[in-house]
Amino acid sequence: MWSTAQAKASSTSVSDKVRRALVFLVSLAVLGLARLASADQVPTAPAQTANGTPARTAWLLWAAPPGESTPAPLLAALSPHVVPLPSGSLAAAGQALLRAKRDLVELRCVDVLTALVPVTEQLLADHVLQVAQPLLVELFALRLLCADRLGDANHARVAARALQHLRVTPPADLALVLARYATEERFGPPLPPVQIESDPPGAAVFRNLQPVGVTPLSIEGGRESEDRLDVELPGYRKLHRNLGAGGQLVLSLRPEDRAGILAEQATLLPIGSVEQAQILSALVVLPALTQEPMHTIVVLSPKERNGQALLGEALLVRVFDGTRRSFTLPLSDIAAGTVESQAASVRRLLASPATPGVTALTQPAAPTTAPAKAAPKKRGLFGGTKWYTWVVAGGVVALIAGLLIAEKTSPEKVTLSATR
Repeated sequence: MWSTAQAKASSTSVSDKVRRALVFLVSLAVLGLARLASADQVPTAPAQTANGTPARTAWLLWAAPPGESTPAPLLAALSPHVVPLPSGSLAAAGQALLRAKRDLVELRCVDVLTALVPVTEQLLADHVLQVAQPLLVELFALRLLCADRLGDANHARVAARALQHLRVTPPADLALVLARYATEERFGPPLPPVQIESDPPGAAVFRNLQPVGVTPLSIEGGRESEDRLDVELPGYRKLHRNLGAGGQLVLSLRPEDRAGILAEQATLLPIGSVEQAQILSALVVLPALTQEPMHTIVVLSPKERNGQALLGEALLVRVFDGTRRSFTLPLSDIAAGTVESQAASVRRLLASPATPGVTALTQPAAPTTAPAKAAPKKRGLFGGTKWYTWVVAGGVVALIAGLLIAEKTSPEKVTLSATR
């Protein structure tokens, strides 16, 4: 016969096993509930940096004629992941020129001269003449017309002299004004020559916007109030200063490290060209850009560069990889359409920069503007919970209740007897 002590020990062992099994089941139910709750949470916010700001993906280079800036709606659709590159005096002069043309129609010539004089001088100081000349012709022409209307002979003579040095063929209306202020070369003995040297040598030298040779060289002296000297060497900052008479002029050229100037030079080159890639390669290593965690440049250009800029017009696009120092995809078209569809095409190119087939990527996508969502309803303590979450929760509660009832109603001991 089994003893009463043995029966009690057996009963206790069975009860402990039941408790452990129930605890295990409760743990599984709680884990399942947590997984279901997390599955309901779909991340919709864009990628963010460690400080909570939206992550940036690439720089944007808008390769268009000077003064034509990136359309604001397109820039807003690409923001904040695509950030425009810095700009400089070329963009400022182009925008000032557009405003001056409107002011000239409204006969606001004082505003024209006030705006154009400083931007013209800054353009001459920053950009090589090959880049700045087309814009300089228009700037000086407007300055001449407005100075003539105001009777400002000094400003008119400066603008007329510059147009003469640029050797442009003016239209008939401008030619009549130009003839009134054109100046002949001064007579008299030549001024003492100036010896010009540069470090490094081989820089192109311009006297009054006309090429005269490369350094080192000697040129005829000038009058500081009238004559100008420009020294240019690819990859280095341009020097623009007054030209005096006599003596030696030794110039130390600094490497071009202004992001805005390099970016503007790249906008004037054919999109995807080798020359543009060389400038972008120098651009991505500048401190102004390396402070941002971005090594990609998206080059966008209007397909019709000679026409009037239109919102949603067809675009050309290239993607430049700053790490590889090369373009990663062939030249592609973005069809005319809404700014949302064009921005979506750019984002798809950025998402798959190594995909060779880009035809499908550049097709206009369906408008991404989603219908306005209703304002979220105010939720209580248990609002917004899925139905299966309540089922699992109810099962857990029933399991725990069953465990408690079993503990209270079951006998504390079990006596077993056995006869042979």
